[in-house]
Amino acid sequence: MKLKIIGEKRNPYLNRNELNIEITHEAMPTPSKASVQLFLSKELGREIERIDIRGIYSNYGTGVSKANVFVWDEKKISDLSKVVDKKDKVVDKKEEQQDKKEKK
Repeated sequence: MKLKIIGEKRNPYLNRNELNIEITHEAMPTPSKASVQLFLSKELGREIERIDIRGIYSNYGTGVSKANVFVWDEKKISDLSKVVDKKDKVVDKKEEQQDKKEKK
C-alpha cells in the first residue's frame, strides 16, 4: 500500500488539516479505515487519535482509491484498530479474533 497526498488545506477555524490522498493497492482489496489511519499516523508522525478517515472511495477494477482525511490539532478520534466491547471494555481486534478461534 502506498499513499500520496494529492491536496492539503489548513482549516484554522476548526484547527485541522484536510487532506485528499490517493491510495495505491495493487492486487489487494480496498484498505480499511483502520489500516489507513495506522499507516498515516506513522507517515505523518501524529497520534493515531488525531487522524479521522472521513471516507475511502474506490473504482471497480482499479487498484487505486481516494480518501478524505482530517488531521486534528486538538480533537481526539477513536482508534479504529480497537473495538469497544458492549461492557465498555476496549479490546484489541487481534485479541478478539484469537478468542473467537479458541472458542471454536
